[in-house]
Amino acid sequence: MTLKVDKFGRILIPKAIRKYLEVEPGDELALEINRAEKSVVLSSEAHKQEATLSYDASGFPLIEPAGKFPVDLPSGNSTKEVYDDYFKKKLGL
Repeated sequence: MTLKVDKFGRILIPKAIRKYLEVEPGDELALEINRAEKSVVLSSEAHKQEATLSYDASGFPLIEPAGKFPVDLPSGNSTKEVYDDYFKKKLGL
């Protein structure tokens, strides 16, 4: 894939790649420079983040994400079902 550098030295990571790597606004990416080949490697640690699952005294699941809170969690609905369904999907449960 070829990307174009704009006049400010920036490149745009296509949406499909950001989605695949689970890169969200505010995430930090690692940039490694290979001087011999004059190349760079951009990597994301997003896929390595894991949430923890535990239960409170009444048996309600408590799911805590590693790192920052996800930006795509629906903010209009703060019900337990939305929260639980979101993290079950992220954990593959």
